[in-house]
Amino acid sequence: MDIVALSLLWAMLILGALTTVGYNILGPGYDYRVSVAVWWRSILLFRPDVGALDGVPEIYRIHISVAWVFLAVFPFTRFVHAWSAPVQYLTRPYVVYRRREPIPPQTPGTSRGWQTFGRD
Repeated sequence: MDIVALSLLWAMLILGALTTVGYNILGPGYDYRVSVAVWWRSILLFRPDVGALDGVPEIYRIHISVAWVFLAVFPFTRFVHAWSAPVQYLTRPYVVYRRREPIPPQTPGTSRGWQTFGRD
């Protein structure tokens, strides 16, 4: 599923670059603020206005569709970890590794653990 999500992310980035560079700078140009921005604002206000996308070039519609598919796939991939900050790692206890073999008795003043492992 991560490969699908990465592919969608790359497609979304490339389509976004094509809309900016290919369509707006090198092409005929399109002011998305009068249509796509109005549509996006209607979604954020929980009153979706699909009619605001009438007349929008296909490259914008494909870009939007790929973004919606990416958002649908997002919770089922490793990208979901972007929402969890590793704050709990600051206070978690250290991981204690123990040998399976018995530890030989130590005399006071000698080093312990991995420092003496394998020495004679």
